[in-house]
Amino acid sequence: MSNFYQQRTYMVKKGTVGYGSVMGHYNFFYPEEKLECVFLSDCIVRKFKWMGYENFVAITAPKGFVAGETLEYKGYEVLWVKLEDIEAY
Repeated sequence: MSNFYQQRTYMVKKGTVGYGSVMGHYNFFYPEEKLECVFLSDCIVRKFKWMGYENFVAITAPKGFVAGETLEYKGYEVLWVKLEDIEAY
């Protein structure tokens, strides 16, 4: 049986500025505005279903698509970008 609801694909464009993560209370990830990073090319990302922070949402991107300091989680980089910087298909 196929999944009736298809998962959406999310993309962040080259040049988008995001922020790295720090680990805080209860090992939760929090955005750190001092850890600015830039996407080196267009990148398919995965949105976390975590609570956002102001206008930022948490995403994961494959390693090598971002220049800057980031926090790794299960082989991916955990970043925070503005919701309007994510395109959905």
